[in-house]
Amino acid sequence: MKYICKNCHFLAKEYREENTNRFLIFSLSKGERKKAGQGDIDFVTDRYSLKCHMGVWDEMVDPGKEQRLYRVNEVSRRNKCFFFPHDTGMLFEAAKELQKRE
Repeated sequence: MKYICKNCHFLAKEYREENTNRFLIFSLSKGERKKAGQGDIDFVTDRYSLKCHMGVWDEMVDPGKEQRLYRVNEVSRRNKCFFFPHDTGMLFEAAKELQKRE
């Protein structure tokens, strides 16, 4: 498995409510990850941004589709972050705990 964000459990999308400080963070689904690998990130719509749930990177401002795809599909994260293989349905906190056990 390649150590890239597309394969990492901590790849997330964040939704920020307009005019508030509230936000929601979601793990990308298996389908969204597959689309990203194929160069399609249209699922990242208004008020959403991609990010690493562990804080390694956060786009906050739309850097453009090409930069997003490069970050998610190309940048090797081996030994540079908290990479943990994606497991559909697992909560972020469980992934953190399992990562500690390894």
